[in-house]
Amino acid sequence: MKIHFHIIKLNYKLIAIFLILILFFSCIFVYSYVKANEEPYIEVPIIMYHSVLKSRSGSYIVHPDTLEKDLAYIKEKGYTSITMTDLINYVYCDTSLPEKPIIITFDDGHYNNLGYAVPLLKKYDMKAVISIVGKYTDDFSRTDEANLNYGHLRWKDINELIQDGTIEFQNHTYNLHTIGARRGSMKKKR
Repeated sequence: MKIHFHIIKLNYKLIAIFLILILFFSCIFVYSYVKANEEPYIEVPIIMYHSVLKSRSGSYIVHPDTLEKDLAYIKEKGYTSITMTDLINYVYCDTSLPEKPIIITFDDGHYNNLGYAVPLLKKYDMKAVISIVGKYTDDFSRTDEANLNYGHLRWKDINELIQDGTIEFQNHTYNLHTIGARRGSMKKKR
């Protein structure tokens, strides 16, 4: 009887070791499965500019030399510029993105984006997104005025840039920046 009792005791130890091994390998399997099925993660920095001018400075104005230094730095660090459409297609259509994507944007559709930014973007083989204010585009299209210091892109400029492929256009607003507009510009309502 002693031998029989000893065999049962030995089996409990083997069973305990076996269960611990099963638990250990199950944890490894579950961890591997979860890691393999995680959603892909990619960071996409977005850099926003407004106006590009040689003659004035301000919070929303960058000198062309500064913009060029920024673009050279972006290129040197291995980033590839993409458009909002590229990002949307990545999220919803399962298309790929470059290893280090970045989005360069210009708000308001200043005419100087055409005069200063576009040539620099071409020089560094980059794309950008310009988000226009529709009313400004309408107003400057009506007068056909093209002034680097204060003008905004006209519809004919936008059509040319679309054909060129360097710039993608998005809508910033139609008339939100105008003080006194129905929505009261960007000011807080009482």
